[in-house]
Amino acid sequence: MRWTPKLLLALLIAGIGGYRCWAQSSPIAIAAVRDLPEWMAAPVVQANLPVVLDGSRSRASRRSGRLQYAWAQVSGPSVLKWSDPHSARPEISGMLFGEYTVRLTVTDSRKLTAATELVFGAVETDARGLIRNEDPNIALVFGPLTPLGTSPWPYLDERHQAFADYFGNKLLVDPDLQEEWNDELAGSIRVDNGSPNVLGEGTRFQTDFCGGEGNTRPTGARLVVWYPLPDGG
Repeated sequence: MRWTPKLLLALLIAGIGGYRCWAQSSPIAIAAVRDLPEWMAAPVVQANLPVVLDGSRSRASRRSGRLQYAWAQVSGPSVLKWSDPHSARPEISGMLFGEYTVRLTVTDSRKLTAATELVFGAVETDARGLIRNEDPNIALVFGPLTPLGTSPWPYLDERHQAFADYFGNKLLVDPDLQEEWNDELAGSIRVDNGSPNVLGEGTRFQTDFCGGEGNTRPTGARLVVWYPLPDGG
């Protein structure tokens, strides 16, 4: 008897002698950080707090029984501590600032296996859940920062992730990327606190910003003001 694709398909559908045949497919391993949004391609966790990983969404093939789980650390700035590396949802601790990679391997009752890797970042936070910044100038410019995925406005976190992915991919191609809106203009300007006026010296605002000499209304362009920090940064 010649085994053709059509014959194999017929055997799977109808069976032979009262027995049914099933495809021998491998399980599927799925790893995530529990309680974080699914859109986060690279999750960020609080380094000083325990974190629960989740492999419970991994799937076994049909009639292959329950899955067995095995977690292992691949890389990271510190050695992770595991509550139970063979649990579907183990708790980990001992993180420091940096990027970690862990691997989940699942095995079904037929000893077929599948593996996947999960990459996540860790940042240190204070008692309020705000990121600790070693450079005080970062806090001076950006104000209080929360880890990605913990904002009370999830849509803002999602947009920040999208912008980071967009510009990050561009910078990988061209490290010296300069967006057209980021061109430095001539002269210097001064902005007084509480005043809507921008005062310039040696500038060409009417030409560069308003579309031509003598114009006083912007053409729709946006003004981005860069200013030096006290330490010269």
